[in-house]
This record gives sequence, C-alpha cells and structure tokens, in this order.
Amino acid sequence: MGSIQEQSGNDSDTVVRKTKLGGVKRLGSSFKYAFSGIKIVWQTELNFRIEVFCACLSIFVAWLFKVSLIPILLCCALVLSLELVNSALEYLLDIISPEFHNSVKHAKDIAAGAVLLASIISLIVASILFFPIIHMII
Repeated sequence: MGSIQEQSGNDSDTVVRKTKLGGVKRLGSSFKYAFSGIKIVWQTELNFRIEVFCACLSIFVAWLFKVSLIPILLCCALVLSLELVNSALEYLLDIISPEFHNSVKHAKDIAAGAVLLASIISLIVASILFFPIIHMII
C-alpha cells in the first residue's frame, strides 16, 4: 500500500515504474489515473457520451422544473459508473481472451445488462419524479 506499481510486458502501452508515493502526491496520482480512465471511455465509447448527454439533460430539466436533484444525480452516477465498469471489463476480457468464448460473451452481456437495468430504473425514477409536472402540462 502506498506504492504504485506498473509491470511491463513487451507491449508499448505499458510502463515500468515502481514509486513510493505519500500524502497529496498519492492522492493527486489517484485522481490523475481516474480522470484518465474517464477520458479514455469518453473518447472510445459512444454509449458513455450519450449517457453523459442524457444525464446533463435530465439534471437541467430537473433543475428547471424544481424537481429534487438528489435522486436524479444518484441515478446518473449509477448509470455512468456502471458504464465505466462495463468498459473496463470489456477491455480486460478482450486482452485475456481475444478469441471468442461463450463465457466471455456472457460476462460482457451481463455487464451490459447491469448498465441497461440501471438505465431502465433511472427512467422509472425520472418518470415518477416528473409525473406531476407532465400531468399539469397535459
């Protein structure tokens, strides 16, 4: 604990480094790596960009109509976090098993299902929260 270790293979994407970090430097490095992961998913995954757009839109609409932001923010965080985990799992499984395996397919499908389920539940939560407003408009 307190150290960051990266092992290198013959792969040009990996770096050999063994560093002891403490305090603020360690925290800064953790944030740097986390934001790097978000940036990678933003650049490579269309679904993540769509989900970020939907999250921003739902937060704006909730703010505009004075709907409680807490459930909206929690739902957005859940969907986006699961999308990040799903993407990480897909990257990892593609390295571990570049050839087709039914179990790998199942693992990827299950992770995608988690994102879908969170998205559906988020839509249900939004529908419940926005129902009184929609009902007044109609």
